[in-house]
Amino acid sequence: AARGMGRALVLLTLHACAAMRASAGGRQSASRSATARPAASVRLSAPSHARLTLVRHGQSEWNLANRFTGWVDVDLTERGITEARAAGRMLLEAGLEHDLICTSTLRRAIRTASLLLSSTRECWLPIVKDARLNEQHSGALTGLNKRELAEEFGVDKVMVWRRSYNSPPPQIALDHPLQISIASDERYRESAVPSAESLADTLVRVTSFYEDTLRPALAAGKRVLVVSHGNTLRALVKLIEGIANEETYNLDLPTACPVVYELDEMLRPVGLQGTWGSSRTPRHGRYLMAESTVALAQQAMREQVVRDIAVSTVSSSGANAIVTCDAWTSPAASNSRVTLDGQSFNIRSTPPSYFALESERIKLAAEQELSQFQTYAANLPSRAGEGTVLGGKVRCMLILIRHGYSDYNAQNRFTGWFDCDLTNKGREEARVAGSMLRAAGVNRIEKVYSSLLRRAIKTAWLMLDELELQWTPIVYDWRLNERHYGALQGRPKKECVEEFGVKQVQMWRRGIHARPPPWDIAAEMSTVDRRYLGVPVPRAESLSDCSARLRPFLQEELLPAMRAAIEREASASGREAEVPVFVVSSSENLLRALVAQLESLGPEKIPLLDIPYATPLVVGFDADLELVPTALAAAPLRCCWYMGDAERIRDVQADIRAQVSPLYGQPTQAAKAAATAVVAAEVAKAAKAPALAGDDTCFVTVGEETVWVCSEDAEPPSDLSSPPLELPRRPTPSDERRS
Repeated sequence: AARGMGRALVLLTLHACAAMRASAGGRQSASRSATARPAASVRLSAPSHARLTLVRHGQSEWNLANRFTGWVDVDLTERGITEARAAGRMLLEAGLEHDLICTSTLRRAIRTASLLLSSTRECWLPIVKDARLNEQHSGALTGLNKRELAEEFGVDKVMVWRRSYNSPPPQIALDHPLQISIASDERYRESAVPSAESLADTLVRVTSFYEDTLRPALAAGKRVLVVSHGNTLRALVKLIEGIANEETYNLDLPTACPVVYELDEMLRPVGLQGTWGSSRTPRHGRYLMAESTVALAQQAMREQVVRDIAVSTVSSSGANAIVTCDAWTSPAASNSRVTLDGQSFNIRSTPPSYFALESERIKLAAEQELSQFQTYAANLPSRAGEGTVLGGKVRCMLILIRHGYSDYNAQNRFTGWFDCDLTNKGREEARVAGSMLRAAGVNRIEKVYSSLLRRAIKTAWLMLDELELQWTPIVYDWRLNERHYGALQGRPKKECVEEFGVKQVQMWRRGIHARPPPWDIAAEMSTVDRRYLGVPVPRAESLSDCSARLRPFLQEELLPAMRAAIEREASASGREAEVPVFVVSSSENLLRALVAQLESLGPEKIPLLDIPYATPLVVGFDADLELVPTALAAAPLRCCWYMGDAERIRDVQADIRAQVSPLYGQPTQAAKAAATAVVAAEVAKAAKAPALAGDDTCFVTVGEETVWVCSEDAEPPSDLSSPPLELPRRPTPSDERRS
């Protein structure tokens, strides 16, 4: 009872603190913008029913080039990344929390949303990615420079194409390389791709999305953030504010400039905030950026038909300021990295000629890489009953990936549910994983599942970014969180070894039933936030406990989704059946529990599992959702295999196991290597005297085999040693007759 009251008190305190932060943030935001807002502005003090925040993506490559972009999937520039992060900080400083994120299927919007959530510390929020929020299709203008078009057709005509309500641009030819690259994209397999759109056309699909996604969320009092595109957001503003068709000409939304709408119970905007630009069109959305700054950006955007310029809402230092420069187009496709505030980011350059000149080369290169991978797999020695890596018996693939190297991994601390971030090394590892999967021929992922912890979420984001599959749906689930380390959370492993001994720490790290000491109320208060409302947060977990909360996810979510995908492909007509791919991005012990269940490993094998950082662990399933054995799997596994350099993987696994050595974690690499060598020496010694070694370590080596020798106190039966999973099966004729 005391524990329950304590948790209730923690949650009550968290809610009170959140309310105080939101209240204070709202007062600060109103104070900041009061001086820049017109005298007619009114800010109502009554609480709103719901909130809708609109943010246009950060500066893209073709914004920088002053080109019509439409549905072409260009990336953010370095300045665009800075803009997106600055917008996130504005939302954070204003105390604005969110419940749902909606964005398009285009990477410049998805990446902006990810950067915003990183800044607001809300990576775990659900993201809806929908093509109905894509930019207005620019038709035959796609890829063309606005200033050059104005010289050819006149400024007024180009402004009609840019800002009118009912005048679409000329349609793009279906055989145009840009349109081919769009229409053939996997993300649009189930949807029609337009060849040109007016704002009125865009409003039709935006209204459809509003009715089935935004309206229900807002009616329920949710706080929704929409990250989309200039014309898409103009259509949404018209819908929310009831702006007349002819007045939509006055709507301009600068890049990465949040506009906040407080809505009443009828979902009507609360409070007049000014006008749109220099017009008399009323505006009910509140800018988080100074209105004078927004006005300058709007003016510069309109001048892009008479001046060949790019516009940004931040300076090179990240401060809010309107900056213009000469429009610039990269002469060739490129991929580079930049470092901003100590974090590395990927920058792509994609000139219009890229789609015409590079598409065939990329296709051939991808086919060659896939052929090489298949040849490598086919030449591996096989064992009786084994399937091939791609094709053969395999009808569905599951890719498990541990997050990249995190801050706490670098400090050799127990992490558990602490929400630490990736290091730059971890970000690089996640991208390499995506690159390997792309080289292996993965060009579509059905769904990604991740924990609520940002190190796993960001690993999934970066992997998808490298795969160029940013549009893939991601589901976040607390049941995929790392195993809870209780009172060990945040403590250096070396410190725990000194206090409890190597053997006890090994039992907590690799045992099945050993549960570390529970955390205290202070640790709970510093970790549990609103993402865990309604979640039975544990105070400490054994691997068996972790497996128990994982099992419903497997049986109720993952395996049924895989079954549905297999059946869909089996009945596919008009195209070749594919192997559906699913991904789980999580932490080491959760993946150990998952692998143990899938492979039905015994208690003597489970402690031998060490999962390396950001290395794809692939599992093939047949048509009946039975695992397919493969020669690529290394003991103790039969069906799960790592995609990566085998020698590197073994080294990383040895390093992970050595982390509880007293010498591990010294400042030099030589000392770190010595720690691994000491562990190896202890193991070699143990092979000669296993009985003595059991007093010092849980791992001994007999011959060439590593053995777990520690016994555990009896506890309730472990899910890890229970009968195999009850896999969902296909209905039989007898089932149908009974029905």
